[in-house]
Formats: sequence, structure tokens, C-alpha cells
Amino acid sequence: MMDKLDFVSRLIDKNAVAAHAFADQIVRESRGSDCWYPYFDETIPLLNHKNSLVRNRAIEIITANARWDMAGKLDYVMGEFLDHVTDEKPITARSAFRRCRKSRRRSQT
Repeated sequence: MMDKLDFVSRLIDKNAVAAHAFADQIVRESRGSDCWYPYFDETIPLLNHKNSLVRNRAIEIITANARWDMAGKLDYVMGEFLDHVTDEKPITARSAFRRCRKSRRRSQT
């Protein structure tokens, strides 16, 4: 298991390509496993990061892990999560909206 500080550091890395690749790996692996769910609590604060790319990564990781959230942690931050539908950065708003739609489609199948 990765150190939780290392997890966050890799997601906020100044090397955006490496940070994005790490987030993509997490999202991909979260489709079939809860292996990244233990980092859910560390991902939530990233929704408020000053960098919109970091916020986008957090949105993607949170929605990818929502299926494993039997503890209901997402319920407590749903308002904060949905605030990103009107994020100051249009790309982050679109990402939040798109992820909500994809998550809803998966829950209906």
C-alpha cells in the first residue's frame, strides 16, 4: 500500500503529465477493484485545490471510486462535489458534469 502523503504528492505533482498519468491509472484500476478506495479521504480535499487540473483529477478519482463507497463518505461531500458543476474553470465544470452523467449511467445498468 502506498503512503498516503505520497499518493497526494503524485496527484499534485508539478509535472502535470505524470500526475495525469497517475490519476488515469487510479481511475482505470478502480473500475474493477477497490484497491484505491482507502485513499478516498485523501482525495476529497483535492476538490478545493487551487489548480483546476488537480480538481479535475479529484473529480475523476472520486467518481471512479463511488461504487466502492459502502461507508457513504461521498454523501457527506456531495454538495461540495456538485459545486464543481459551476466551477470557475469551464473544463472542470464540464468534467464534473460528465463524470456525474457517467456515474449515473453505470448505476442504472
